[in-house]
Amino acid sequence: MVAGRQGPTTVSGTVAECDGQLLVVRLSQIPQRPGPGAGAGSDRSQRREHRRYPAGLSATVAVPGTSARVAAEVTDLSLGGASVEVGAPVGAEEFEIELHWSGRRRVLHCLRVGEEETLKGCLVRVRFPALDDDQREFLAGVLDSLRQYFEAAQEFLAYSKLGPNR
Repeated sequence: MVAGRQGPTTVSGTVAECDGQLLVVRLSQIPQRPGPGAGAGSDRSQRREHRRYPAGLSATVAVPGTSARVAAEVTDLSLGGASVEVGAPVGAEEFEIELHWSGRRRVLHCLRVGEEETLKGCLVRVRFPALDDDQREFLAGVLDSLRQYFEAAQEFLAYSKLGPNR
């Protein structure tokens, strides 16, 4: 969260590229919606049940009952939900994401909670209403890898800016 002219603004960051020396993070503003209990303590980051990690994972989106399958990119991920970039709006409140990671795939049932236009098409925010043990274990492995990757990137950045043991 950063302070803006109209008050606090929440931003989301996604790793756009990393070449071993430079980490480029794409930031986008998350619109604030007033609702019940709006005010201090009601921002999205304080309501999250699970920690969300930036990601750049390939996926496929499918709407049950149709044959349509669309390539997608999961731009951030948690045990509770994700942000998914697709070429056009999904057009359904419920759909499935087949997440590809480390040679494995899992299908996750999703409920759309919001979407916004992007330069690439549409960013769809989803939540996972129910995960079975296998899906939860799969996601935990993905999230642990993302956490380790970003901790290593953080250490690299700190070392390159501050030097050893600072």
